[in-house]
Parts: sequence; C-alpha cells; structure tokens
Amino acid sequence: MAALVKEALEGEIVERISELVGGMHAHKRAVAFSCVMAGLITTRYLLRLEPVVSMSREEVVRLFTPQLRLAMGMPLGRPLSPRTPPPPRSAR
Repeated sequence: MAALVKEALEGEIVERISELVGGMHAHKRAVAFSCVMAGLITTRYLLRLEPVVSMSREEVVRLFTPQLRLAMGMPLGRPLSPRTPPPPRSAR
C-alpha cells in the first residue's frame, strides 16, 4: 500500500507541482510542499487532532501559509489569497 501511495504522490502531485513552479530545486521544493500538506491532511482529516480539526478554513490558511511559502522557497510576505497573483517566475 505504501508503494502505491508513494507512486501516486510522486507521479501525480510532486511532479506536477515541480513542473508548475520550475526553477532551481523545484523537485525538492515540491516534495517539501507535499510534506506540509500531507501533515495537515493527516492531522485534520484522519487523526482529527484538535484544535486543527475545528479551525475555520481561514484559520488553517493563515496558520499554514508561512510553512507552505517556505517549503516553496517563496518570501514570507503577506499571505496568498485567491485575489493575490503568485510572484513572477523570475522572483521565485
């Protein structure tokens, strides 16, 4: 089972994120992003660990945006929102 999950994660998620972000160490940054997301998903939806499970979507975004930005090699500036475009590729 672990091998199937690993294969799916690497081929379907990590590789796509890596291609999307591009640049130096894109694969490592995509894996780091996936690790943070996997931890969040496991904690919130499988383990149902408080207080994460009771947080609003906005709270989760506010709390985890810095970790996700660091994993992707992005500046910590203001949190991304649906209205905030990502920085240009040259700035990544």
